[in-house]
Amino acid sequence: MASEAVKDAGSGRSGDASTRTRGRKAKWAALWFVGASAALIHPVYTLVGNRVAPRVLGLPFSLVWVLGWIAANTLVLAWMYRSRVIPAPEDEGGEIRGG
Repeated sequence: MASEAVKDAGSGRSGDASTRTRGRKAKWAALWFVGASAALIHPVYTLVGNRVAPRVLGLPFSLVWVLGWIAANTLVLAWMYRSRVIPAPEDEGGEIRGG
């Protein structure tokens, strides 16, 4: 039995499904953060967010644009933490917790 466990651990078959899921989630997370970064720099920010009007709750739209992306990134990071897209140091075996 011990040799079977070593074979499975060496071949990576025991965690194939969870590894693929983690890889897929990590790709979407990376894509999200590239898009979010693009929304805060030239040319996207200058085309969409770089204006004062309309005011939202008395704040200029450009400030609301940046704060909105910060809030969205916070929510995505919380989701990544909960689903363990970011592997925890104690996850030596590559298991996903909560996902």
